[in-house]
Amino acid sequence: MECLEKTVRENYAYMLNRDIVKEMVENLQKRFPVLISETVPVRISYGFLTDILKKYMEMGNSALYLMKIIEILDDILRQGGTAAPEEMPTSTPSLRPTIRAAAKASSFSTGSTSS
Repeated sequence: MECLEKTVRENYAYMLNRDIVKEMVENLQKRFPVLISETVPVRISYGFLTDILKKYMEMGNSALYLMKIIEILDDILRQGGTAAPEEMPTSTPSLRPTIRAAAKASSFSTGSTSS
């Protein structure tokens, strides 16, 4: 059983899809209703959020930081910016490469949040 758990943890980023991310966001909404209702999927699509979370997890990080990723993306959008690295908050440097990579892959800007 330990081997199976290790394999799942190592490959979870490859198993993620929009439906799983949607469930994760719905669970977050129970604890952070305002943040989620104002951002996902209104401003940030499930597809883009899935891309970011996959890249973040491929770097060896945990999905526990999903709420922080949503907050950072929302902050960028509210400021009218794009996901350019220089616009990332300095308090979360580990998210910077993830969002940079997702931005390149998804052409993220204030106008491209379709699901």
